[in-house]
This record gives sequence, C-alpha cells and structure tokens, in this order.
Amino acid sequence: MGRNKSSTSLSRIDRKKQHTKKGLFAFLLLISFSLVGMTGYAALKVNHFVDKIYDSSNSEQALNNNQDVKGSDPIDEQKNVKKESFAILLLGEDYRVQTGSKNTDAILVSVWNPNTKQISLLSIPRDTRIQISGQEYGKINSVYAKKGHSDTMNILSNYLNIPIKYYVKIDFHGFEDVIDELGGIKIDVERNMFYQDPDDGTNIQLQKGLQVLNGKEALDYARFRKSSDGHDSSDFERNERHQKIIKVLVDKLTSITGLMNGFDLLDIVGDHMKTNLNSEEMKNIFFTFKSIEKDDIHSIKMDSYWENPYVHVEQEELNRVQQELQNAYDQTKETNAKVSNEDNK
Repeated sequence: MGRNKSSTSLSRIDRKKQHTKKGLFAFLLLISFSLVGMTGYAALKVNHFVDKIYDSSNSEQALNNNQDVKGSDPIDEQKNVKKESFAILLLGEDYRVQTGSKNTDAILVSVWNPNTKQISLLSIPRDTRIQISGQEYGKINSVYAKKGHSDTMNILSNYLNIPIKYYVKIDFHGFEDVIDELGGIKIDVERNMFYQDPDDGTNIQLQKGLQVLNGKEALDYARFRKSSDGHDSSDFERNERHQKIIKVLVDKLTSITGLMNGFDLLDIVGDHMKTNLNSEEMKNIFFTFKSIEKDDIHSIKMDSYWENPYVHVEQEELNRVQQELQNAYDQTKETNAKVSNEDNK
C-alpha cells in the first residue's frame, strides 16, 4: 500500500494529538483520585464519587470478552494493581442529543507500571483501520459507537497485543463544567472564530484577543476547525490550541482556586465520568501513583498516514509500538535507572 505525500505531516499531527489529548484525560483521572483529604467528610465524598462513576455492567462484560484476547490471560479479579502493570483505555466522548451521534473525540491506551511509577500513553487516531472480526475491517471509532467500551477494549487488546482490562470515559459536558467551576480560563484567542451548524447546534462566536473563556467558549475554542467565512483552521492549529488549554487548565487546577473547589470538582466529574475500576482498585491506584509528576507520563509515538477513508499504520510500525507497550509493562525500577544513567553519560 503506497503512502501519499501527506503521510509525514499527518504523522506529525498524530504526534501532536498524543501530547495534547493525553494531558486532559490522564490529568482529570489523577485529579479525581487525588482531591481527597484525610477527614471523615472527605471519605464520604470520595465514596460517593466512586459509587457514582463505577460501571459494574461493563466490568462484567469485559471479563467475559477478554477470555480470548491476544497477549492476555483471562482477567484475574484479584490482580494487584499495586504490584502488576495494567492498561486503561481512556475515552473522550462526543455525544450530541441533536444528532444522536456517539463518537469518541479521543482514544488513548495507557499502561500504568507500579514498579517504575510511570504511565505510558498511546493515542489512537479515530479513523484507524482495524480488524473488527474475521475479515471485517472498520474504523476504531465506529466500534465504540456501535458496540461500546467492552468490544473496543477487546479489539484494541488484540490490535496492540496487550491486555486492556479497564476503561475511563469522560464527556464534553464534564470539560465545560470543570472550567466553569474554576471561574473560566484566560486564553489569548489568536483569530476571530465564527462557525454555525444548525444540524448539531454548533454556534462558535469568539473574538480575537486575550480574554477569560467560560466552559462553552473554551470547548468552542478547542474544537474550532471549520469557519463560516471560508478561512478554515487546520488540524495542526487546533492541536496547538489543545496544548494551550491544557497548560492553562493544569495551572488553574493546581492553584489555590482549584484546590478550594476540590469537592465540587469531584461532584462535577462524577456526573460525566464512567469507569469499570472498582473502589479497591481506585484506592490502590491512588496510593501507588499519588506522587506522580508530569515527567512520569510518557508518550508512545505511532506513525500513521491517511488513505481515504482510513488512517493506516504499517505492520512494521505496529510491531514496534506493540514492543514498546510491552516494554512499558515489563520495565522495572532497576531497568529504568540503568537507562537513565546511560542517557546521562
């Protein structure tokens, strides 16, 4: 299969997406676990939060589905996430009542290694061509839209040759509400942005200049690509805006304002997040990874190219990515220290 001239630039865009989208979902996941105190009131709030986001039906279905996943033994419910590496599928859901669509705006696979206290992240383009069953191929985004979380985990487990047992999903409304709770974020909007689509209710009207954006405006700023005046924005420019938002959002969440609104943020995220991690697993993950810093989150790059209507990944590149994911699983503190020492020589 030949690679067209845009393959290099698209590969760069894919790499950008890894950096821009990894921050939001990984960070929100960690924030959800870490915004807890040591008081009885805090414990009650956290327990309520865990009960709210736990999806037992998907957990049971995933257990049945993963019996024949490549690279995986049948799921062991007693697996200790404090000692053994595990993978979480991170999903950003774009659900619109107006169109009835149920798509994922971001699909990431994360490998959590309790030995190194590190997280490795791989971004999967929504239009990636993937084997669904037998000789049937399709886009990974369509798997989620038609079959849900469990089948998406199962198919990606086979595609990447690693066991994916868990998932975490957050929707656009959660993103908006978190920003509103924080009092908005200050962004220097680099151009006028106007776009309307009555079919799905999109109404973007942003003026150029430094300003405080509320949740809806921040989402418009992040998603803007088509323009009513014909001066569309590229995917590269949109990814740059994602980076800008994430940096501002992280600073705001870790500020005094963010910490003071901690319990309210738990309530907000609880309304817009679902996971099949149970309370014991969440607690173990929190205590194991509570001291993690941004430098402990690593991006795994996967080169790809566009050939209508799919994003394609060459088999050689897929093999390399599979090996890198496996290395993230297997790495120990000793190996990590050795690699670090060699890099410093």
